[in-house]
Amino acid sequence: MYTISSCGNLPNVGSSVGGAVFTVGDAIITNCQFTSNTATPSQSEDDIDCLGSTSQRAVGFGGALTCNGNLNMSNCYLYGNNSANGGAMFIGGSGDYVSLTNCVFKENKSITSGFGNYGGAVNVSTNRSTPITFTGCLFESNAASLGGAILCPNENQDSTIACQFDDCRFSNNQATQNSGLPDLEPYGYGGSVCLAGPTNFIFTDCIFEGNGSWNDGGAINVQYSGSNLTMDGCELRSNSCGIGINGYGGAIRFYDEASGSFSDCDISNNTAKQYGGGISVRNGSYIQISNCTLTENTATNDDGGGIYFDSATGTVTYTTVFGNSADGDGGGIHIRDAVPAAIIDYCHVTNNTTGDHGGGIWAYSESDLSLTNTTACNNTSSDDDSTSQVDPDDYYCCGNTIQDTCSATCPGDLNFDGIMDVADLLILIAEWTASDSIQIDTLLTILSEFGQPCPD
Repeated sequence: MYTISSCGNLPNVGSSVGGAVFTVGDAIITNCQFTSNTATPSQSEDDIDCLGSTSQRAVGFGGALTCNGNLNMSNCYLYGNNSANGGAMFIGGSGDYVSLTNCVFKENKSITSGFGNYGGAVNVSTNRSTPITFTGCLFESNAASLGGAILCPNENQDSTIACQFDDCRFSNNQATQNSGLPDLEPYGYGGSVCLAGPTNFIFTDCIFEGNGSWNDGGAINVQYSGSNLTMDGCELRSNSCGIGINGYGGAIRFYDEASGSFSDCDISNNTAKQYGGGISVRNGSYIQISNCTLTENTATNDDGGGIYFDSATGTVTYTTVFGNSADGDGGGIHIRDAVPAAIIDYCHVTNNTTGDHGGGIWAYSESDLSLTNTTACNNTSSDDDSTSQVDPDDYYCCGNTIQDTCSATCPGDLNFDGIMDVADLLILIAEWTASDSIQIDTLLTILSEFGQPCPD
């Protein structure tokens, strides 16, 4: 066991592994600063990267720190470090634990003029029996081509890499265009986090705000069979994707048999250049959403303002889909070729808009959608006919309430579910513009009657 405490370092240009520190065995690092360190690529080797492209990989790991053993790290500041694999930190090797508490990762980058560009702050490439934990950490303004803040590539199908994030914040991280050779894959996936291969990442009470990707997954990109994302009590707001090309998933993109689950999350004001202003789910992927709000998300040029399903499916329950917009089909939710049918149950889909069909919900066919116990109203579409709420219009059954205008309930019930609660507060916050007396009055109403049903 060795301990590094209360230290600061001058800029180092280290070997290919750990620009300032390389740990093996048991280590404790507390109250330290790692600034402007670089792990220099000493060579390159043939590699099939985590997205399946054959290139060369720069052997430069952990701009400030490489951990190949056990580590407790707390109250540390990692700023302006650079490496091809993990701008600030590379977690590899084996061990029983890696725990980071109250650490700040700021303006680190994995951007090299050749190869790499994997994980702006942290690259997690390890097989451990217990989850790597991050508690109370801040990831701000980091950049890489894959995973602006964090990349977890796992090419081993026989094991799963697990990470747990509690009360962490991801702000203004960027998944940039690959700065390598012209014939390399342009990347730009996962503005803050990119998962590829068997991984299990759990985020609890975390915030993702202002992250962006040159390609897909404005905040998070989850890709390939075995990649699993779980989010509980998280906020994803004002993230964007498609700065350069494509543009699937303003907040999150699931692709190629990936999976995810969301509970008590707020997904608001995210923007996709093409599909899925909030969430994009494609190619055999599956997600579950419960007790969440998706508000004011935008698919600028195409389909699915709130959620976009394409050759993928999921279950959405007890969720508010409000005020989202799409230029194409499905202002709130877009569903195409879902096998089995996507399930929407006990949801409120209101005030969404589309430039084409299905202001609230659009499904390619009846076999794509199971819709029950759901309210769809106040949605608009360019065709402005019976399918403005739900297209096709065959769901006037099964406990659904589908009508052009929402029935008035009470002033603070913004999603028309008959109760004034957190969903209404989140809608109000997403729509807040300035010191509007009407919005202030609504806020006071919600707070005074919070948790109460609307009077009969």
